[in-house]
Amino acid sequence: MRFIICSTMLHPDVEQILPGASPAAGKYIRNLEHVLTNLGHEIVEMSYVAIPGAKEAYTQLELNDNDIIYKDKTIIWSVLRYQKKILKEVHKDDIVIFYNVVYYDLGLISKLNKRGIKSLLILADHTGDMKENGNFIRGMIAKAISKDYKKFKYVIALSERARRFLAQDAHIEIMEGGINLDSFKEFAPPSDEGITRYMYAGTLTDVTGVDILLEAIAMNHDKGSVFYISGKGPLEEKVKEAASRDTRIKYIGFLPDDEYYQLMQKMNILVNPRNMDLEQNQNNFPSKVLEYLAAGRMVISTKFAGWEKFTDCFEFCDSSAVLLADAILKAKEKSTKHKNELFSHNRKRAEEFSWDNQARKIIDLVEMK
Repeated sequence: MRFIICSTMLHPDVEQILPGASPAAGKYIRNLEHVLTNLGHEIVEMSYVAIPGAKEAYTQLELNDNDIIYKDKTIIWSVLRYQKKILKEVHKDDIVIFYNVVYYDLGLISKLNKRGIKSLLILADHTGDMKENGNFIRGMIAKAISKDYKKFKYVIALSERARRFLAQDAHIEIMEGGINLDSFKEFAPPSDEGITRYMYAGTLTDVTGVDILLEAIAMNHDKGSVFYISGKGPLEEKVKEAASRDTRIKYIGFLPDDEYYQLMQKMNILVNPRNMDLEQNQNNFPSKVLEYLAAGRMVISTKFAGWEKFTDCFEFCDSSAVLLADAILKAKEKSTKHKNELFSHNRKRAEEFSWDNQARKIIDLVEMK
């Protein structure tokens, strides 16, 4: 089987230095491509990049970007080139995978359906709310994307609530994400050294709840706790300022995967403070929590979409700095008493989300008539 994957795909080194890049999306696509290739399938990438500074980053790092189509000043011309490239490449028996639909994908699903080409949507994140999209134009584009979503017959959705954007007769698999278990095979239960180490890793925005986390840390006066924050984003300066005021906060920037996993092994408790009061967070899934699961650590999390599946693994609270601060205190005591039990239980549960299992679900889905 041949898969044509359409998205913004960047080299990991470019993701690391480019402010507008999404490392989580990049990791998802790379893991999916890797496991599909291992199962004997062919992969063709179709990448459109509209992120400012991307071309300069490729030049700076001396990386090949010949297969990338960059947004040009007119936008329209580059979008037409991108869509023409896909339509020229696709064959009758191919499966075209879209990781979300973005403005440069609009109309493609209708053209592919007309040709009888199977297309699979991975719906990772979407909001039709005009206010949360920022302005009128973005809101109108979001509504056009919502219309295209209803034209997909095969869909992987990261959240049950995403069904409202899809056609009633669509074949839908709710699949939160996947885990590369090999990355966690050297992990052991956290050590007791008199210090409790907490970590948040991800994009630094109010959407991911970093502002809530900083408020919760400010309410915590335990000198035996240290808070590591890794990532990049609009709240980076706010994190740095907090770290300058409170020596327990360690901002370590954005880490490549190998350093990220090494640091995670040293942690006692992992935190997902995503702000679930925002509408857009009702339609996505915080992929980091699956990695937290595989690490076998105590996990504190707000109640993300689908949280009910993980009540035996994580400690949950609502999106409030006060409640998160309380959860941080309680988790410290529980983590110390039950660290070995948690380690075994969570790592066993993580096996359900291995990329091998998830890729087979995708193949089963697209093989449906």
